[in-house]
Amino acid sequence: MEAAWRTPLNPTHVRRPTFLALAALLCTPGIGYALGATIPQESWIGIFFNGQKIGYSNSRIATAQFHGKPAYLIRAHSVTQMEMFGNRVTQDIVLKGYTDRKFSPLYQQYRLTSNGSTLVIEAQYGPHVVACTVRSGSAVSHKSLRIPPGARLLSDSPDSSVASLGAKGRKQTFYYLNPLTLNLDRTVVEVLESKHVMLNGRGEKVTRYSATLPFGTMTSWVTDRGELLAAELPMGLAMFRLSRAAALDPSTPPPHLDLPGMPRARPAGYQPPKDFAVATSVATTSPIQNARSVRHLEVRVQGVEDANLILSDDRQHATTTGKGTYTIHVVAQDFSPDESVHLPVTDPHLRSYLQKAPYLEVDNPAILQAAQEVKGSNTNAYLVAQAVRRWVHKMMHPDYTIGVPRSSTDILKRPRGVCRDYATLFAAVARAAGVPTRIVAGVIYADGRFYYHAWDEVWVGRWLPMDATLPTDFVDATHIKFTEGGVPEMFRIAGVIGRLRMEVVEAEDAPLQGGSGTTPVSQKGGEASK
Repeated sequence: MEAAWRTPLNPTHVRRPTFLALAALLCTPGIGYALGATIPQESWIGIFFNGQKIGYSNSRIATAQFHGKPAYLIRAHSVTQMEMFGNRVTQDIVLKGYTDRKFSPLYQQYRLTSNGSTLVIEAQYGPHVVACTVRSGSAVSHKSLRIPPGARLLSDSPDSSVASLGAKGRKQTFYYLNPLTLNLDRTVVEVLESKHVMLNGRGEKVTRYSATLPFGTMTSWVTDRGELLAAELPMGLAMFRLSRAAALDPSTPPPHLDLPGMPRARPAGYQPPKDFAVATSVATTSPIQNARSVRHLEVRVQGVEDANLILSDDRQHATTTGKGTYTIHVVAQDFSPDESVHLPVTDPHLRSYLQKAPYLEVDNPAILQAAQEVKGSNTNAYLVAQAVRRWVHKMMHPDYTIGVPRSSTDILKRPRGVCRDYATLFAAVARAAGVPTRIVAGVIYADGRFYYHAWDEVWVGRWLPMDATLPTDFVDATHIKFTEGGVPEMFRIAGVIGRLRMEVVEAEDAPLQGGSGTTPVSQKGGEASK
């Protein structure tokens, strides 16, 4: 790995969107519980990654009253601890929710805590709108989500509608709140099969369900009593019902269950990566030398099922070569301040990129003061953005142990974190300074692999990338984006994590302005690999 990468941008800067995909999975609603599930009910679940125990989840359901009407109270608590580039990262997620007696959600509160930072997301469900409130540090923001007409909602709990699917092959579409993307995600649940099996010396009817999610397919095995026995999730994650003692014991191995459709054990000798970031990164057979200087990149991409994640603009151009397969060309060019627009930017189409948004408190006095100090009297949009990037890069300190999204004001008070935190602080200060800014997420190349990463783009007459984790204004062509927008949109990158395959077709390294010549740094050919 080249020294230019090691010094300003260690791979651990780029893994945060990957780890937060785990939080998104843990916030995914339970499916397939029976209508006649015993209430009150308590369950203990062990959480595993590539066969290694990484945490547990405990959930309890009881009868309750909500605004004077009969309801169910659901409480859940999950704790996970993952290895990320040699750093131990802990996430603590607490859910409190109310549903009606048909398990339709009425209210939810998620509390995510990691290394001293806490994120609280509340959702109030109305007939047509879900009103969300996000609290990070002292910052509070709001977002309303319109419920699609006729949509059936799942809570993060047992759901009678799923249990009523009945026979094998029956399907039903549901929607559920994704607390990280602040979106109502769509899932299609299908009954795969039901069989009577022997469990702990007792005959049980077990139903296997599948649910299509934005980040892959989840398979669940559930008893007629509404007890989750096991679940296979994307990215090598799995959950198994355990006793309380086994769930809390970090050395507990995954149980061997003879369930219908349960995948067989991996072959003897197979050693999956224990590091979550390495396991979910994308290896390539064609190495790229001097990645931070690459001016032109052509890659073939597979495994992107959502076409909305394939983005094209002046810098990045994508063409379809087959179902879920694309060729992406990225060209990184220099930009002269003479080409820049001047502030203020009054184009109404860019107004949303200047406004306050979840996690981006552009009207906060501390953010406004920082923006004014960095901007000074400059009105050149590019020079202002350049000054903000340099300020963020100097202000921030790497900290790889914070596993929750944070607001810009929280980051300003405690200026440490990884790429997501750099991008969030940059976006807030740049917007407050008058520069239209959006956050993008995608991949970046280092040490033979593409790692998931987040950076920013600013409007200076055209959209131009800025990466505050880098020590220079130049953003190399190995930055390939799949999402753009605000902080919540960044987490849509989970839709490709664990499924993305990439083949480097060609990469070219050219000197910065004032130099001459082009050096090919990888040749055409090679196989795509996970």
